[in-house]
Order: sequence, then structure tokens, then C-alpha cells
Amino acid sequence: MSAAGQFRERITLQRAVSVPDGIGGFTRSWTKLATVWARVVPTLGKEVLLSNGLQGVQAYQVTIRFFADLRPDDRLIWGAKTMNIRSAADPEGRRVETVIFADAGVPVQ
Repeated sequence: MSAAGQFRERITLQRAVSVPDGIGGFTRSWTKLATVWARVVPTLGKEVLLSNGLQGVQAYQVTIRFFADLRPDDRLIWGAKTMNIRSAADPEGRRVETVIFADAGVPVQ
């Protein structure tokens, strides 16, 4: 469990929604789920091949107070970084905190 003083970063959690485009199709848009305090720790940097070129990817472990409704297709915004959420779990099963693994540097799905 984390002490309150360790949550020093503000992040915004977002979820994709489909919005009618007026001509029978849909456009993907993002809606805000919440803005919360977090502890953000860089974990692993690597390069991946995207569009025939190498792209740097930085992984992060983000810890927040318990948030029950996060999905792997959600995203988070931290400052100027938009990150793909890869997983979110309650590590102790006590509904105290949620640990998110996310990455920046690849296009958001």
C-alpha cells in the first residue's frame, strides 16, 4: 500500500467512445473517466519497429487509489504524454489501489 504523499502526479484516465459521423459511420473519440493523483515510475525503455522504422517506447508503472473500471483499451494522459493502458489490477485484492502498466511512444490504439 502506498502513502498518500507518494501520489504527486496528476493523470487523466480516458475511454474511447464511438460517435456517429453523420453519414452512417462512426468516429472514435475519447471521453474523460477521471482525473486522479498518481505515482508514475518509468520501468522499461525499448525500441520497436513501426512503419518500417525504429520507434522508442517507454513503459511505466502507474499507481492510483483504487479504480474499479479500467480496461486495457483505455488510455491515460500524463502531462504531454498519452499512454496506452496495457493492464490494470488490484495487486492485493483489497480495493485500496490500482496498479496500471502503460506505455508511451507508440500510437494509441
